[in-house]
Amino acid sequence: MEETNPSRLDGLNSVPDAEQLIQQNPIIISRENQKKFSWKRFLINTLLSIVSVVALGMGIILYLAFKKDVYNHNYKAEIELNHWKYKSAVVDAMQGFMDSKVKTHNISALVMLNACDEYNIDPRLPLCQGLLESHYGTTGLARHTNSVFNMGAYDGRPLDQISGRWKYAHPNQSIDPYLKKLRKTYLGHSKTEEDLLKNFVNLSNKRYATYEKYEQDLLLIWNEINATTDLDSLIRNYQYSKVELGR
Repeated sequence: MEETNPSRLDGLNSVPDAEQLIQQNPIIISRENQKKFSWKRFLINTLLSIVSVVALGMGIILYLAFKKDVYNHNYKAEIELNHWKYKSAVVDAMQGFMDSKVKTHNISALVMLNACDEYNIDPRLPLCQGLLESHYGTTGLARHTNSVFNMGAYDGRPLDQISGRWKYAHPNQSIDPYLKKLRKTYLGHSKTEEDLLKNFVNLSNKRYATYEKYEQDLLLIWNEINATTDLDSLIRNYQYSKVELGR
């Protein structure tokens, strides 16, 4: 009987460990590992792609926000510049009209316009009334009271009977009380300056002046202002700039 070679049996019965397999079959093991780690690589690559897209999107959003802020800043700066440009032009036109009518008056167009802004009144109305009532404080009782619009100076009332509240140290001081009264008692309930040119009565239907042709004369001055100055368009542009600036 043939004897069995122990070394051959040992070779047949022995099982290689993992390290031996890796050393003996590196290609096979790597393919198995490739299958195992392919999903991990896919997930990592996907996450990296998402992060890149999000980062790009955030960059675009930040860039657009920056551009918008720059645009808004430039736009507001332009509106602000136009606002002061139009205001200056309105003041110059108002002052020019008053100076053309009365050489020696002391009325400041800037003071008048600021008061008109406060009470939201078209500055052409005080221009008309100031000229008609007292030639901007240079005629009649206004020379003594400095009440350019003759507030409190009722027909035929002598100077000593005019209340001290309607007497001022300077004609400019009479502008604010006059416009305040117009806004409170004449221009409420959606009445406009143009309405007063047709019928200058307060909310109690009392006339501002007893002079029968008062509205007619005011309208003539109003039309003259529009015909000889650019106030109509300047005031519209000025009012628009105020709306844009929220003023």
